[in-house]
Amino acid sequence: MTTENGSFSVKKGPNNKYVDYKNQVYDIKWEMIDKSRYFPLTIINMFTVRSVLYPLTLVRTRLQVQTRGSLYTGTYNALTTVIKYEGFGALYKGFLVNSFQLFPHVLYITSYEKTRQQISLFTQNRYLTAFIGGASGSVIAQILSVPIDIVSQHMMLAGQKGANYNNNKSSIKVSGPTMNGSSAKVSKLRDLDRIHIPDKLKTASHFTIAKYVSQEIYKYEKIKGFYRGYFLSTFLVSLNSALWWPFYYFYQAQLRPFMPNDFPVLLLQCICGPLGSLSANLLTNPLDCMRTRMQVTRKKETSIQVLRNLWEQDGYRLFYRGLTARLSYSCLYSILITLGYETAKKYSLKEEYQQILYPIE
Repeated sequence: MTTENGSFSVKKGPNNKYVDYKNQVYDIKWEMIDKSRYFPLTIINMFTVRSVLYPLTLVRTRLQVQTRGSLYTGTYNALTTVIKYEGFGALYKGFLVNSFQLFPHVLYITSYEKTRQQISLFTQNRYLTAFIGGASGSVIAQILSVPIDIVSQHMMLAGQKGANYNNNKSSIKVSGPTMNGSSAKVSKLRDLDRIHIPDKLKTASHFTIAKYVSQEIYKYEKIKGFYRGYFLSTFLVSLNSALWWPFYYFYQAQLRPFMPNDFPVLLLQCICGPLGSLSANLLTNPLDCMRTRMQVTRKKETSIQVLRNLWEQDGYRLFYRGLTARLSYSCLYSILITLGYETAKKYSLKEEYQQILYPIE
C-alpha cells in the first residue's frame, strides 16, 4: 500500500481494516495511537481553539437568554455592544472556569474512540459506530461538563451594559410571585430571574466571581443547582455529537469522488467538519436555547414549560435565536478542532503504523 503526501492516492494493501478504500474515507483508529503523545497535543489544541472562539460562546449565551428586544439585535451587534460598553475583556467573562471543559473533552474523545472500537467488533457500518460512539462519549462527559457550563454561563451574563439596557429594565411590568416572594416580571422585555453579580464584585477576579456564583447556586438548590437541565443538556449534546460524527464521515464519502486524486486528506476533513457541524446544529438549535434558559434562570421550570415560554415570546424565531453566533462558533470550532484532532492523531501514530500510512513523508 502506498500514499502520496497524505493524499487520497492510496493502493489496496494488507491493512484494509484501518483505511476504507471503497469510499476513500481516511481514518486512524484508536489502537494505532500513542496516547502519551496524543493527549498533550489534544489538550493544547483544545485550549487554543477555546481561547480564540470564546467571545462567540459568550455572545451566543447572551442572545439565547435575552427576551425579545432586550439588548442585542444580533451577533455582530452583541459583539460591538459588549466591546463598546464593557470593554474587550468582557468577551472573556467566565473563560477561566469554562476552560475546565478541557477535562470533560478528553474524557469525551476517549469514550468516543473506545466505544467506536468496541462497536466495530460487531458492525463495520461507520455511520452506526460513529453515532453510538458520539452519543456515549457525550453522556459520560456531561457529568463533569454541566456544572462547569452553569457557573460559566452565569459569569458570562455579569455586568451587561448597552444603550437600551436601563430603559428595558425600567419598562418591566410586574405580576405574580417569584421564588423569594417578590413580584415576578412578565413583560417581554423583562430580565430573567437569575443570579446577578453585585456591583462591588464586577471588577473582582474570576475566582471570586465564580465562588460567589457557586455559593448562590448552592444556597438556592444545593447540589441539584449545578445539574439544572442536566437531562436536557445531556440529550442535546449527545444528539448533536451523535449526528456530527456520521455527518462528518458522510460528507467525506460524498465529496471524495469530486476531488482530484492528490487532494489532501486533511483539507477534505477540514471541509467536512463544519459541514457536519452545520447540519447537526440546524437540527438542534431549539434544544440549545431551552438548555441555556433552564441553566441560567432561578425559576424552576420543566422542559415543556421552558419551550412554551420561548414559543410565546418568539414563535418560529425560536428556531434561529442565537443561531448565527452558534453556527459561526460551531463551524469555526469544527474546522480548528478537526485540524487539531486529525493532526494530533497523525503525529501520535505508533511507529509500526508510520510507514504503513505515510511511507513517503
